[in-house]
Amino acid sequence: ACSSEVLLNPINSELSVLKPTLINHLLNAASFNIKNSKRSVKLFEFGDVISKDGIQRAKFGFVFSGLLSEPTLLNGAKPDTINFIHFANLIQNILGKIELKKSNDIGFLSEFEQAKVYQNGEYIGYIGRANAIVEQSKDLFTTYICEIDFDNFFANPLLYLDWSNIKIQLQDRNVNIFYDYFDKYTDKIKVDGYSIITIAMTDLSQLVSVFT
Repeated sequence: ACSSEVLLNPINSELSVLKPTLINHLLNAASFNIKNSKRSVKLFEFGDVISKDGIQRAKFGFVFSGLLSEPTLLNGAKPDTINFIHFANLIQNILGKIELKKSNDIGFLSEFEQAKVYQNGEYIGYIGRANAIVEQSKDLFTTYICEIDFDNFFANPLLYLDWSNIKIQLQDRNVNIFYDYFDKYTDKIKVDGYSIITIAMTDLSQLVSVFT
């Protein structure tokens, strides 16, 4: 789907390519699962990529291919196929409220089903359906992908808002944050005028359990 930069003097043959995106690996993994009889493939990956300018960035990638769920005797008729709205809602459940702006400049996505992803007015990534060439070349079902720039995702302060009717002195204020980003982003967490807060580190898989 995307080109990679090849190193002239790699440590070994397995470490010879700098990946500019997580999407290639996710699509290959989805293809592998489909070739092994899976009809509903939902995968995510978190990792670093290298831009053409040599800048290292943390990315969060998602792929959903095929049916909304695996066919079983319990669900009777074959489940529906994943669609843009359903996929976008899943991503929003993970990231929080997002805004989508239609685009047509991402070559490996369908020109009719792609959008830029914004949060709090800041661009954080893209979402869309893999185009027909990508789907056919990798033997994929209908496939949607999303890649989020993790650094931009955390660029704005995280605001904790009141939601409980319990008196403020009795509220238990908790924030979960990834292990690797605990030190980097704790200073960005703002509590609305109160210092009662517990910051807990969490595993990445807990955050995206809604997706899988």
